[in-house]
Amino acid sequence: MIYYLLALFMGVIVVITPVLNGQLTLRTSTYKTAHLSFLVGGLSATAIFLIFGNSIIGTGFLSNTQPLYYSSIFFGVFLILLMNYYSSRIPAFLIVIIPFVGQTITGVLVDYYLIDKFSLTKLIGAGVILLGLYINAQIEKRDRKKRLIKENQGGN
Repeated sequence: MIYYLLALFMGVIVVITPVLNGQLTLRTSTYKTAHLSFLVGGLSATAIFLIFGNSIIGTGFLSNTQPLYYSSIFFGVFLILLMNYYSSRIPAFLIVIIPFVGQTITGVLVDYYLIDKFSLTKLIGAGVILLGLYINAQIEKRDRKKRLIKENQGGN
């Protein structure tokens, strides 16, 4: 039961965090927000690990992890910097959708190269979402042009 609650909590956090980070970035800076985000994430992960111990992540997880996997933290820092920078400049639904599509495509690539398993359905799903984003952007662009033309005609 606790795993379902944690999954629900994480789903809410995934949606709320980028919006909060974007607002904080507007008030401070991208770098301060990224540092704060990593600090809160690190403290939260440490607290969860201390409370639940190995029952969540399994015995020997840290000792069996290859050092290369720890280097992903640098990618995470870069990603948080980008998300904080752009989250105040793009619509909220894109903040949620774009990382989801990126994670899906990255998962397909990692599965293919590391365990020689290719998921065409996941790749097609990501492609459909990207196509939807492209169509949405084109519609918004067209509507923006129409509004500008209408404003210019009304002003003359």
